[in-house]
Amino acid sequence: MARTRVPSEQLQFRSELTGSHLLDTYLEEAEYGSLTLAQLLGKIFNDSGDIDLISFQYDNTAENQRLFVRIGTDGALTEIASFIDLFNQIEAKRQQAIGDIEDDRERAETAANTAVSARNTAVSADESARAARDAAQRAAAEAEAGVGEALLAKITASLIYSDLFRGSSL
Repeated sequence: MARTRVPSEQLQFRSELTGSHLLDTYLEEAEYGSLTLAQLLGKIFNDSGDIDLISFQYDNTAENQRLFVRIGTDGALTEIASFIDLFNQIEAKRQQAIGDIEDDRERAETAANTAVSARNTAVSADESARAARDAAQRAAAEAEAGVGEALLAKITASLIYSDLFRGSSL
């Protein structure tokens, strides 16, 4: 059976975005690294047609916290980040914060003790001031009473002696 073939120069692919292209040239330019267009698309999409381009893997073994990435379905895992230094820095900052908190706690405790001591001193001074006031009031009352008694004794003595010697021949 005879077949009629269309020369490839006559097969045009018209793109709304990039214009007209010869179909065989367009498909050849889509091939990279000796891989067909189907093979290249297989690296990007999984069997159900979902994008399967990038996957991440995290290794959290002791002293080995690293993040890996795989591009495509058959790409190798490549380390993109190591978190060992980050975790060490975080631990150092945590220890520093704990030390700062302890220092602040000690300063607060010292301030509280100083405040209690100052309060006790103030209470003692207040008690001493009250006692001094009470003693001064007692002394003033005693002095006032003593002045009255002394005046009364002088007045009484002067009255008695004045009556004895008035008209006396002694």
